[in-house]
Parts: sequence; C-alpha cells; structure tokens
Amino acid sequence: MEDSSMKMILKHILNTSALLLTGIVLAGCSSSDAPIEQPINPTGKYTMSVNASKGSDATTRALSIDGSGKLIASWATTEDVYVKKDDSWLSGSLKPHTAGESSVLKGEVSGATIAASDVLTLQFPRTTIDYTGQVGTLDDIAAKYDYATATTNVSSVNGNTFTSSNTDFTNQQAIVKFTLQNAYGETLAVDKLTVSATRLKTADAATGDITITPASATDVIYAALSGISD
Repeated sequence: MEDSSMKMILKHILNTSALLLTGIVLAGCSSSDAPIEQPINPTGKYTMSVNASKGSDATTRALSIDGSGKLIASWATTEDVYVKKDDSWLSGSLKPHTAGESSVLKGEVSGATIAASDVLTLQFPRTTIDYTGQVGTLDDIAAKYDYATATTNVSSVNGNTFTSSNTDFTNQQAIVKFTLQNAYGETLAVDKLTVSATRLKTADAATGDITITPASATDVIYAALSGISD
C-alpha cells in the first residue's frame, strides 16, 4: 500500500516537473524575446545641420553699407533657410546658430526620405522668388527680396539626424542703388521708379517691368533685380 502510494506521488512529481520544463521551454521560444525591427526614422522628421557661409558674392538679410560704399552681408539668427530635395520643398526650415559671415544652419525638416549622398538645395528667405512690391530701401530688400541658394551633399544619416557637406550660398540678384538727378545735376525726388529690361524676372517664372514705390518721395532708391543678360 505504501509502495503504491509512493509510486503515485513520484509519478505526480515527475509529471509536474515535465509540465514546468515544457513551460520553460515554451517561454524561452516566445516571440516577445525575439529582436523587433524598428523603423529607421519612425517620426518622418529629421534634424539637419550644415556649415554655411555667405559665399564670395552672396547676401543675407543683414545688409549694410560700409564707408567705402561696399555692401556688407552676414547671417542673422532670425534667418529662415528652406530645403528642397529634387523638385519638392521639405516642410520646416533651418536657422543660423550664430550671426556672422559663416554659421551652422540647424533645424527640423520633413516630407521626404533622406539618405547618404542625397543632394539638397538650400534657399532663403522664401521658397518662391517674387521681386514685385519693393519700396526702395535696404531693410525692405533684406527682409523680402534677398534671395540666395546653395547645394549640399548628405554625408551621413543616423536615425532622425543627418549631416551634410559645408556649403557657400550664391546670390540670385543684383542690389542696385539709384541716385536720381535732373538734367542740371540737381536732386530729383520721385515717388515711383520703373525698371525695364529684356528678360527681367519679376517672379520664378515671370518676366516684366519692376516698379518700386517708396513710402515718400526720395532721390535714393535701392532695387533688387534678377540676373539678366541685357
């Protein structure tokens, strides 16, 4: 009787151990312990950083004239620089980290997948070029009509952050100072100046005259004019 009970108890213990062992084996094979593949960039947004200078002839919003009449240009930290991949503008913009002739442009962009060796176009201050509506001052040109572009090559992508090659911006227009006089060399104050030239651009895909309307009559007018051959 005791022998029989002992065998039953041992058998029960062995069966229980077998179940526990099976449970351990199953738990060890659970898919929850398998590596889970994460998307490279789950948010679709990238933090971009690029060293940029104004270049030898580029201009930025911070415009001034020195004692010799030379136009001085430097980055302002309020600058907005836009990014384009192929023919599509990305959402978001970059801003200079510090003011000066060279600066690190940094910001968050989205709207395209970025990979190493991609070539990106940078432009400021707006994504659409439009020379209409000028009022004839440097401040107005600096804020609205000072266009410059650059290209940069993506050097590496790490998750949602990428870096790209150093770049120089090239201005897309001439900034012309008109000093107005009459036939006798006397100051001539005007309340409107119209500039006409063959193939003079008024916008990205439009040509025509550019009319500059100062806030009040003046004999000195600054104009931002697109590059032309005539």
